[in-house]
Amino acid sequence: MNNARSQLEGANIQSITGPYVYRTVFGEPTAQPIIVQRQYQLSRANLQAAIAMLPDAKAAFSASTGMTVVVPVFAPELDRLIINYYMNSMSDLGKELDDNAMSSAFQNVVSKAASIGNLVTGRVLAAV
Repeated sequence: MNNARSQLEGANIQSITGPYVYRTVFGEPTAQPIIVQRQYQLSRANLQAAIAMLPDAKAAFSASTGMTVVVPVFAPELDRLIINYYMNSMSDLGKELDDNAMSSAFQNVVSKAASIGNLVTGRVLAAV
């Protein structure tokens, strides 16, 4: 107990973060181990327009690619929309990028999305 108290009093572990709560607005999560995550910043006034584009974004990928989209309910940055694409392997990720992410169908969605929000971050996560 004394060790924990001394750590609290002398360190920066006093700041509290989370828990953050997000609401799913499109799709269902899958158990696929590779996730491409893209985070957009947009006004809440544009949220419905962004959600309306999601079926077109999903349709641009193969049926084996899962997709979910979440928005924050309780989080530091409430002006976000986070899109997760789920794949089975890094090889599938490469194929999806080559065949579908660069397709005119998906690039049309990306262009429309750029008119209502800004892509802030993108990353790939892999379950280990």
